[in-house]
Amino acid sequence: MDYFTEFFGFKKDPFETNHDISNYYMSSVHKPVLARLYRSVYEDGIDVLFGEDGTGKTITVKKFLSELKKTKHVYIPYTDQSIEEIIRIIAESVSEKSVEGSISDYLSAIEETTRDIRLVVVIDNVQEASLNVIENLRILSDAKNLKLILVGNENLEHILRMSSMRQLSTRVRNFLFLKNMNKKDTRKYIDTKLFNAGGNVKISKKVYKLVYEITKGNPYKINLIMDEALYLASLKKKKKIKSSTIKKAAKNLGFKVKKKIGIFGWLIILILLAIVSIFVYFSGLLPVEQFLQGVKEEKVQVEETPVKQETPVEEKQTVPEQEKTTGTPIMEEEKTEKQMQEQVEKQKEPVEATVNVSFLNIRENPDTNSRILAVVPKGYKVKILEEGKDNWVKVLYFSRTQNREIIGWVNKKYLSVGQ
Repeated sequence: MDYFTEFFGFKKDPFETNHDISNYYMSSVHKPVLARLYRSVYEDGIDVLFGEDGTGKTITVKKFLSELKKTKHVYIPYTDQSIEEIIRIIAESVSEKSVEGSISDYLSAIEETTRDIRLVVVIDNVQEASLNVIENLRILSDAKNLKLILVGNENLEHILRMSSMRQLSTRVRNFLFLKNMNKKDTRKYIDTKLFNAGGNVKISKKVYKLVYEITKGNPYKINLIMDEALYLASLKKKKKIKSSTIKKAAKNLGFKVKKKIGIFGWLIILILLAIVSIFVYFSGLLPVEQFLQGVKEEKVQVEETPVKQETPVEEKQTVPEQEKTTGTPIMEEEKTEKQMQEQVEKQKEPVEATVNVSFLNIRENPDTNSRILAVVPKGYKVKILEEGKDNWVKVLYFSRTQNREIIGWVNKKYLSVGQ
């Protein structure tokens, strides 16, 4: 038991990341996913549950399996097994004895055991498997009385949409996307975890908002940052978690914390803006007065000067050689060309490009450590919106599963422009 669990009087570590379903929190994003899984148990076809790492996919399917009635179930965390090994594990799990032979023998054992009862098979971390293993999982979907559920991160969605996966993807009935929690759920998640663990700890109101801003509502990241904050508070023998403790915990874990401008900072900005405004006003006032005075004097001179009546004669004008040939003043020509160039730049449309690597991460910022917004498979199209530094470009990608446009940064070397 950790030191802080004793200090706060917890019965257990409230933010353990061990997929303990007794400490499961039913958020507004997890509830509909669970409901859909329950509903699909007796439906034909494969269900696919995917989402960002840390959203709670594994604990959600374990919660789902724990509440199934009148069925058998098998949970397989993928760890580099072949398709033969996966099917053998299922056969031995349902028959409760060692099974030897070929894939057909394993499938026969599965069908014999599940003749009168529904079998639910969950395979987790499927995106880690080879394309050959994933494609051959369709064999299980053809077994009688068997419901197959595949679980993985966002890469799994893109893998299943590849042309080589057509036979498997046609068997998919439901794509279930598990997203991060909102602000309200983030607060309830923290409070529920602490309540279930017992003990005595207080949370500052600013903590909830700060934790959400840092973690974006990702349950795994919330667990990490709150666990570290409790530890830091216990070292100082403080039973109240403040925003300063969260910032320190975030720094220790390598999370980015946005620096906010305090009252003193805003005061300095307002003073500087006032100084600039005063400077601009007075620096522009004198030239304006001089200009108006000059116009007045010029008008008086014009009125006092008599106009000479002369017979019109043909005037000879001296024109520079370059102007003689073009008929346009040099400065005017340069200005026109510059304006035309600027107009062309403004009218440029986003350039379409094709992903030329197996999977390309679209990141929130032009940094390899930045959060991944989406993963685009080879051959998919994106639109380049902006050129950045160090070969980074801002792109637009439309995710058909999420039904929304995603804008982020990628390295241009992984794109083929105009293909």
